[in-house]
This record gives sequence, structure tokens and C-alpha cells, in this order.
Amino acid sequence: IRILAATAITNGQALLYKGGPLLSTYHRFEEKLSMLDKRLSTETDEDALRELKKRRKGLYRRLKRRRRQTFANVALHLARELRDCNANVVFIGLPKDIVRDKPYKEVVSLWSYNEFLKRLAYTLENFNIALYGVSEKNTSKVCPVCGEKAERVNRGTLLCPKGHLTHSDVAGAANILARGLQALGINVSMPHYFHFKTFFPGPDGIREPRHSSDLATDISDSQRRNNCQKINFF
Repeated sequence: IRILAATAITNGQALLYKGGPLLSTYHRFEEKLSMLDKRLSTETDEDALRELKKRRKGLYRRLKRRRRQTFANVALHLARELRDCNANVVFIGLPKDIVRDKPYKEVVSLWSYNEFLKRLAYTLENFNIALYGVSEKNTSKVCPVCGEKAERVNRGTLLCPKGHLTHSDVAGAANILARGLQALGINVSMPHYFHFKTFFPGPDGIREPRHSSDLATDISDSQRRNNCQKINFF
């Protein structure tokens, strides 16, 4: 999972939370578990077997704990971004059909969507922000600017017949935002381009890159509150 979460803002800002750190953690734990399983398959001493099984359970607990803390960090960071934008509504994509059509091991084992959804809902409630679910089916296949069907020109990039180029996850977030706003009867013009800011979440916190090209790092907190409108997360 390259992108753990993506946001699109109607003023043209986009926030991407990378899934690489969490995925690397998963792979490291998977290697350790594989080694333990090999030892378990050949070990005959009962005391040694009990110790290996204990270590195996401990690894699973550590993995779940690190994942849970990463989700909590992302939810809190996103909620603070929403607060700074004076947002009071969030639209979140519901990937039921996507998970059923693509039952990847890493989607089931690592990207525990329900776990993150509960954490996000709980965190947003503490910030007095409402959360609405929106179907995300086909949202990453349509241009958020013109509504035309877009094609992937490379991994993570969409190009529509009218020449609009955007990140596929941001396109999905923007389309979910448009669907949610339409469902609530709110008419908001979508931007024609997005300024990106990338975050690297982990169990120890959120690492924020410092690049001059990032729009959010070039303006003050007060300007951010004035410029931001509703954010969509998916």
C-alpha cells in the first residue's frame, strides 16, 4: 500500500499519507514470523515449542500495536488539519466492492479499514467534525475536473482525454468529496490542479517533509485557516 490515506481540499491542496513505513514494518514482522514457523515445524521439545509459540504471539501483538498507534497518529494529524481549515464535515470512501474484488493479503492483514474507520470517527467526534460515508467505487478512474474517464499513464497517475493530469488517489479523494457535497446539496467548484504535501506516518508520529514547494509550509496558520475549505478523506 503506497498511500495509506489521501485528502483533497477544494482550495487545491492535497495531503498524502504514505503507507511505506507501515508496510515495511509488516514485511519485517512477516520475515520473523516465517522464521519462527519453520522452527515450530521442526521443533520436538515441548518446552522449546511453548517458548516459540509465546514469541510468535508476542510478534503479532507488537504488529497490531504498531499498526493501531500509526492509525491513531494519522487520525489525530488529519483531525488537526481539518480543524485548522475550519472544516465541519468529512466524507470518507467506503471500499466494500474494492476489497471484495481485490482480496490482497496486505489489504486484509495490514490495511484494517474498519479499525482505522473507528479510530478516525472517534477522533473527529472529539473535534466536533461530522463523518459521512461515500462509495468510492470507480472514483479513481474519473477525472475530477471534467468527469471524463481517465487512463493510467503510469503507476499512480491519471490522464483524461482533455489533458488533465493528476494523482489517482487525489482524483479519488476529489471525486468522493464531490459526491459527498452533492449528496448534501452543497455546490462547490473543484480546483483544476492540486498542490501536494506528503506525510510519513508511523507508530512514533508523523514525519513531515520540509520542501519550499509545499504550499502548506509557505503560509502561516492564520492564512491556512482562511484559505482552507472542507476536506475529504478516503
